Amino acid sequence: MNEAIWSLLVASFLAVAAPAHAQDPSTIPGVDGVGDKEPGAFAERFRITADLDGDGRDDLILSEDIRTFGTGGGTWTVYLSRPAGFDEVGTITAHPGAVSIEPDHDAIQRQEKDRIYVRIWTYWKSSGREGSLYYYRVGPSGVFDGGRLTIYPGDGGSELGRGVYEAVFKHSEIPLRVEKSSTDAKGTVTWRPYYGSPRS
Repeated sequence: MNEAIWSLLVASFLAVAAPAHAQDPSTIPGVDGVGDKEPGAFAERFRITADLDGDGRDDLILSEDIRTFGTGGGTWTVYLSRPAGFDEVGTITAHPGAVSIEPDHDAIQRQEKDRIYVRIWTYWKSSGREGSLYYYRVGPSGVFDGGRLTIYPGDGGSELGRGVYEAVFKHSEIPLRVEKSSTDAKGTVTWRPYYGSPRS
């Protein structure tokens, strides 16, 4: 086969096989998730930044339109930062005031393609008394459900439930920053610190 044609075929294959990288999606104005805004209006979101894969760069967990959130929280997309941009790897459900991240020690010795970087712990409030503790495992190309446990940390709950909640969410082993967006009429997105808890 002609060398020039072969080189072209290889380049085409690599272009198709390579993952698509996006710019930081939190810099792009949010999309209306409810459908009651004027055409062209923007939605506000939450974001969490943390180094999920240990490469020294902040990765991103970005929520949908916050008006789609219920009492327990809403849907977020997990992005890993790469030299060429951000890779979307999966979704979680969470409340911005109840997220904690730890290294996944069970998988730390596996080969890169099989590794799980971290476990993201979240809490989904069901009522004033109870809710569900979830964790998600994040790897280089996916987010996987890890498990679920019902606990009773709220009013009329249990001391054990409150103790579990405090143990998980009082301190994130991997530092994280939670912020809420503010978008002006021109679509410029500004992020400010967010403080809140689903237990309140």
